[in-house]
Amino acid sequence: MRTALFDGDLRTDLPAYTVYVDGEPVDRPDGVCGVWRDDLVAFLIGCSLTFKAALVEAGCRCGTLERGGNVAMYRTGPAA
Repeated sequence: MRTALFDGDLRTDLPAYTVYVDGEPVDRPDGVCGVWRDDLVAFLIGCSLTFKAALVEAGCRCGTLERGGNVAMYRTGPAA
């Protein structure tokens, strides 16, 4: 059974927004419909497992899968 959110709207559905102008934060509105333009693009993505197969089918390389792994993991500090 396929379950997905097909009617998500990134302009209104997120819990918080920060609007930047020239790299500086200028506002923290509840939604961004007022500043959205037709030339902007956004993606609503769950975890990587929800879209990885579609990317591979479209011809995108996935290093994690090529190395036999499942999900990408990153070390964020010195190795213990």
